[in-house]
Amino acid sequence: MGLHSFPRTDSLRKHLRFGIRTILLAVAVVAIGLFWIRWPVMTASSFVAAPEVSPERVIVDFDTLDEQMERIRRFAIDERNSGVELKAFDRTFRDALVGVQHFDYGMYDITARRGKVAVYGPYYSFGAGKLRR
Repeated sequence: MGLHSFPRTDSLRKHLRFGIRTILLAVAVVAIGLFWIRWPVMTASSFVAAPEVSPERVIVDFDTLDEQMERIRRFAIDERNSGVELKAFDRTFRDALVGVQHFDYGMYDITARRGKVAVYGPYYSFGAGKLRR
């Protein structure tokens, strides 16, 4: 009775090979998904740590590039940013799908989208919320 007398061995090998491929694919998809979800957080954190950014990495949606660069320059020299924690706002499914997240950083709001950033503010708090200067 040799190894070839068991017909189930070949089908077991096929299923095992399919299972390993499926598991490897699932691991790769999960890793890519986690990276995609964490990408805005990593972008905003690195920006807060070193606020110098090139114009190619600036989001220009509502203002001109010059206005956004001036806001980033003011953000970089603002002493009120010391000791402030980066807080993420809740994201919608659409935001997660397109890789966007908004953050509160003291008197400023930061938007990170697929490796690019935008700064809005400074805002002043008067109890109920933030008022733009």
